[in-house]
Amino acid sequence: MSKRVSLTAGLAVLCLSVTAGADIVPMASRGITLDQKEVQMGFDFTLGLNSGQVGEAWSFGHGVPDGFIALDRSRNPGRYPAIDLTGYEHQRHSGFRSAFGILDDLEVGFALNAFNFTRIRDAQGHVNNSAELGGAEVYVTWAFLPFLGVELGFLFPAEDWDEHRIGVRLGIPILIPLVEDLFTITLREDMEFFFVKGGPTIQTFTDLGLTLSPLPEFFLEMFVGFRYGIHRPHGDARLPLGLKVGVTPAPPLDLGLTFVFGDLLDHGADARSLGLSGSFRF
Repeated sequence: MSKRVSLTAGLAVLCLSVTAGADIVPMASRGITLDQKEVQMGFDFTLGLNSGQVGEAWSFGHGVPDGFIALDRSRNPGRYPAIDLTGYEHQRHSGFRSAFGILDDLEVGFALNAFNFTRIRDAQGHVNNSAELGGAEVYVTWAFLPFLGVELGFLFPAEDWDEHRIGVRLGIPILIPLVEDLFTITLREDMEFFFVKGGPTIQTFTDLGLTLSPLPEFFLEMFVGFRYGIHRPHGDARLPLGLKVGVTPAPPLDLGLTFVFGDLLDHGADARSLGLSGSFRF
């Protein structure tokens, strides 16, 4: 017991030493990458709120990456992959995540989309539970200009290697501050290549985001995106829309609550989710 108390006290002292004398940086003032030698660790939890399926899908992350289950179309015709659960995709890396600022403009990171659960009901009312490990991503981001960067990520499936292959993500993040410390526009374009069995799957994801920090301790984010998957015999399009309300109660800590419509094109308000996220920097 005394060892646990000592460890807890040590962690508390570390947190206090990190926050002492530091000012809160508003979310609207954050850069594309972390500062040099800065470490950030975080988590994301997503709960499905789809019409008729509230609470029947959840994930430590955003759900299974689309490309990893692209071949499910042959087994489930007409079903868009991952529509059971789509999280706050404006934040590309999800689950249990960590990042390190090698330089002020160079960041490396890792994200583990740890676990996904779905309860499936068939036409006869039978219930089957599906639980699977998510994927992992290793990435590097370089902000070669204060407002413009490039990101390269490698995505790895956690299971079913006979069906799934490694994916590659190429991203272009753009950050446009409009009002200092208050209002920022973000743009991002991603190309994702998933080398699945039977041929590659290519996806594009473009999103536009707005970040508002009326107070340093409080922020709002909203995004609208467009995802398009290129595969045979045709493509799939999806239009997600999301809102995030967040607080920074201490300089190293961010907490956020998200609400997402996963696809406004074909599913309207039926595909939706609620998310909780947190991150800690030191």
